[in-house]
Amino acid sequence: MSDQKTVAPSLSPDQFTQLIKAIRQPADPTPAEQAEIEMSRKMRADRSQLELQKAAERKINQELCDHSREDGTAACVPVYNNRGDIDFLICQTNQCIIRPEPRPTGEGAKDTEYHIYNTPMFNRELRRSARRPTSINP
Repeated sequence: MSDQKTVAPSLSPDQFTQLIKAIRQPADPTPAEQAEIEMSRKMRADRSQLELQKAAERKINQELCDHSREDGTAACVPVYNNRGDIDFLICQTNQCIIRPEPRPTGEGAKDTEYHIYNTPMFNRELRRSARRPTSINP
């Protein structure tokens, strides 16, 4: 055996940092992995478009709802706040939330994006919900 010693190369701190970053860097994706990533991205984009379309259709259905049951009675029910005042109406047909105008702005508007703000509709449905048939004729 020889008495040779191996000498480690000396690196500056910047070179050492760059070497560590290069070692930690992930390998480039293979064509199969790249295709899978692209397919997954496309599926997420398609799903988001579908959800946006469903939300728009739900909004249209809620606005077109006549807020009536099959027997012609009002399907809206008042929801009271903790002071005992009517805060809003909720339609039991397709879960429309009807509030009087004006629509809030800022952070409050985000929570009420799908609510209907229409004072005449609110007043009409409130009056209709107060009138309940006294007897049901067979």
